[in-house]
Amino acid sequence: MTTKKDEAFEQYKNLAEASLRQAIELDNDYLRHMLLADLLKEDPERLDEAEDHLKQAKALTANEDMLLTIEYALGEIAMEQAQYHKALIYFQKVAAIDPTNAEAWYKIAEANNVLEQLDEAEINDARAIALEPETIDYFTALSRMYMEHGKVAKACLLLEEGVRINPGSAQLRAFLALAVSENGDHRKAEELLDEAELLDPLLDVVEMYRLLLNINKTRKLPAVAKTRKLSASHKTKQPRDLKNSKKRASKE
Repeated sequence: MTTKKDEAFEQYKNLAEASLRQAIELDNDYLRHMLLADLLKEDPERLDEAEDHLKQAKALTANEDMLLTIEYALGEIAMEQAQYHKALIYFQKVAAIDPTNAEAWYKIAEANNVLEQLDEAEINDARAIALEPETIDYFTALSRMYMEHGKVAKACLLLEEGVRINPGSAQLRAFLALAVSENGDHRKAEELLDEAELLDPLLDVVEMYRLLLNINKTRKLPAVAKTRKLSASHKTKQPRDLKNSKKRASKE
């Protein structure tokens, strides 16, 4: 059911789009194309239009920072469209422009993983971690990949390092609990979940991982496949603004 607030927001978006299109007609500026693309990409059915305006913006600027933002946004759109080879190329361009951009290496690794380029994914996730060890998602992404391919011991070592570097992270403790549970150490997993709950009583994955721990103890089944099924309802990742592409918003 559409609320008055939803209708007002939709009207605002329509007015903003019309205003930007009019502004582009008056002055074909790269920034206007970028702003319009940012608006359009919120609608999954208009990603092609957003991509077109980003490409027009790219043709109108030589500014390195703007090009980095544009290439990143193009990569995000390609990922949304499941065009993973294409996305990989865009994110590699971002890394070429700024080799210190940890988010670019993380997104390269994400594309690598989907494309089953596992060695490359491991290397590029490790680069992201080395550049920004305080970003929790980099640790969880690489450790998840390890567990999905039966490398539970490597996942545990990586997550232990993540906890050492980020001692206040409830999320890392919870994911380490999942890893050690997968490795058969249920007592340690329970201790880690208790610690995670003390650090963040509102962290919803703790309850989910307790459920998985109990399943593991009773059925001795792998946990990683189950967490993928359950995690949809607990998804917390928020969309990034184009301007924030250099830093991940989920740092703790």
